[in-house]
Amino acid sequence: MIVAAALAGCAPAGPPIPDDIAGDGDTGPYLEAQELYKQGKYEEAAGLFQKAASGLLDPEKVAGARYMVALCKYRLGKYSDAILEGRNLIHTDPLSRYVDDAMLVVAKSYSKKENHLQSASYLLRILSTSEDARLVREADKTLTRVAREKLGSRELQKLAKDFPDQKLAPLLLYQAAKLEIRAGRRSKATEIVKRLTTNYSGSQYAEKAETMLQDIAGLLVKRTIGLLLPMSGEYLLYGMAVQRGVSLGMDTTMFRVVTYDTKGDPIEALKATRSMIEHDDVFAIIGPVLSMPTIAAAGVANNKEITLISPTSTEGRISGIGPYVFQLNLSLQSQAEAIADFAVSSLGLIDIAIIYPKDAYGEGLSKIFRDVATTLGGRVLVTVGYEAGTTDFKEQILAVKASSPQAVFIPAYPDDIVLIAPQMRYYEFEGTMLGAGGWHSEKVTRLGEKYVEGAVFAAVETGYAGGEASRRFETLYESKFGSKPSRHSALGYDAIQLIQNASRDPQTTSELLMERLSMVTTYWGASGAISLASSDDASGQAKIYTISRGRFKQIK
Repeated sequence: MIVAAALAGCAPAGPPIPDDIAGDGDTGPYLEAQELYKQGKYEEAAGLFQKAASGLLDPEKVAGARYMVALCKYRLGKYSDAILEGRNLIHTDPLSRYVDDAMLVVAKSYSKKENHLQSASYLLRILSTSEDARLVREADKTLTRVAREKLGSRELQKLAKDFPDQKLAPLLLYQAAKLEIRAGRRSKATEIVKRLTTNYSGSQYAEKAETMLQDIAGLLVKRTIGLLLPMSGEYLLYGMAVQRGVSLGMDTTMFRVVTYDTKGDPIEALKATRSMIEHDDVFAIIGPVLSMPTIAAAGVANNKEITLISPTSTEGRISGIGPYVFQLNLSLQSQAEAIADFAVSSLGLIDIAIIYPKDAYGEGLSKIFRDVATTLGGRVLVTVGYEAGTTDFKEQILAVKASSPQAVFIPAYPDDIVLIAPQMRYYEFEGTMLGAGGWHSEKVTRLGEKYVEGAVFAAVETGYAGGEASRRFETLYESKFGSKPSRHSALGYDAIQLIQNASRDPQTTSELLMERLSMVTTYWGASGAISLASSDDASGQAKIYTISRGRFKQIK
């Protein structure tokens, strides 16, 4: 065999010229290609080896030429091409003496592309089938390094399962157990060690693994809590607010947090939930922030029987997904119902328009507001949406003005509100601006200035006006971050506190955590009074506010 020297960096002579090649079809391209390869002219050599493969008659000699194409591609750094050529040879001519050589080229190419699991899989196949001592030594050496430096626990376990008879299987399991211990997942490490000692009792790694577990037996292993937040994109500020609250309430002596970025996207949230359950051994999850990603994550968590607390999502039916799903924030329905009722019944506003963000939050609030307002005798004259990132609202405002409403309901985010409100006044809209929780932000009064004066909205009482827990959190937050906390931060703080208070016992399972949270009737936290005793939303009352002289004033 010829590949060990070629890939190890020795001066390669290329594959031996097949016996009796002179009588085997058109041999010219093959001989010329071999000379070019020796000279390091791999591009030209690859083309001629390819041509030779179509001109030779003996299948084994054809396989040799095809293998050399793969090797040339590897030498050129065209690793995807090398993988393609090598795998084609392996699959179409599995009995060729060049197959083991081709598998090493494929393994090395995968390694160059940072796909270490595939690389390790081909190295194990070499160890399982090859009788070439040089190839076996190369594969053994490379695989040992990859297992210790490049592979994760799950990948190592998969390889040990796929190649149980390999002599390196005990090493793979031992390394997987080490990674689990390093990550604080003692229970998973124990499972792997049991598998190792049962299946490979005579291995040196079985004894080392048992010793490793005994050494950490007296140490406190931290429990892992997953955090699903939008840490990039347009909802970053909301994710950071929740993260700050969690960090303030975290007991780092007993728990650790792994954070996954959902990007505010339901698919990303679903994938992240699966990953943290399978890879990080989380026993509880906090998040996501938005309702649609929360729905996606909650379905996975409940199915896997992992407790999930959504601190900020507002879709009212989320906590009804299953017994392992809890919700702290007031629902969209409560906010929309409160402001619709107040606008029509108390303010006598009948003709109303709506400007809303085209996402689950805006669409949900708009639909509920419209349904409630019309039931009470109001009329929604026009509904216009806008895409995320919009800064010029001329089109939406002029559409609203054309219908001559008495008021406009704007269930928007603070960043949007401070852009919309001045433009409403610029285009001479004189009616009342109505809103929901997004208006209850310091940013709205600070940046909205005179343009938000007189706006009326429904929001949740933050609890900062009273309550020892609220005042204590506010003081702690201001001391740490130098500003007043948002409700998102308070809810993040409450979520981590609820989980920690219910799982001080290191043996607390996710099921036991779920049962304990289900019995919480009244918990006075940083965000106010919270109840988790049923599948309904956590307690909290929507209050009606107006903005007067740059301050929030409760009017109902």
